[in-house]
Amino acid sequence: MEERRMLEVASVVGVTFSAALVAAAAQMDEIDLEDVCEKLSRRHLILRSAGSQMFAGGAVSPRWEFVHALYRKVLYERLGAGRRARVHRQIGERLEALSAGQPKELSSELAHHFEASADWRRAVQYLRMSAATAGQRFAHREAAATLEHALVPSRKIPGTPGVMSQIERSRGTGSETTSFHSRRCRVRWRLTRIWWRCLRSMS
Repeated sequence: MEERRMLEVASVVGVTFSAALVAAAAQMDEIDLEDVCEKLSRRHLILRSAGSQMFAGGAVSPRWEFVHALYRKVLYERLGAGRRARVHRQIGERLEALSAGQPKELSSELAHHFEASADWRRAVQYLRMSAATAGQRFAHREAAATLEHALVPSRKIPGTPGVMSQIERSRGTGSETTSFHSRRCRVRWRLTRIWWRCLRSMS
């Protein structure tokens, strides 16, 4: 039973997961969880070792991965919708704690877990952060795509429909007035900054 619970929680993290992330949500001691994973890994069942993960606060945790993505998919789909959402939230909150106040590098993962748990405000917060990080790398297309995705959870936050309609009108104008690829990327990035400011006003 303990082993099954651990594997189901691990499936929520993804194909690869760390003991530090899974232990709290699986209601297990971290050392006990590592022992279970080691046994499964040694028997070449379901899991295999995948090195370790270092978090911003200096914590280091061993990592494992599912031997086949299908194992992870079956375990994930076995979870009921309510429990799945709760575990996503627990994983997101544990990830926040492990980031030691420096969530920038983990912003995409944080956004994924909070969106999957219907925590729309935190999902938008981390999608904004992820977009800003992409923009700083001059990955304008990625930044724009991330903020366009942020519109989805933003619409579910009370009081946002008016702001969202303004953003969508701006998006349409930008695509209609731009013909060349490079210019389109620049215009799209300027629009993402407008969208970002609008989204900031909602948090």
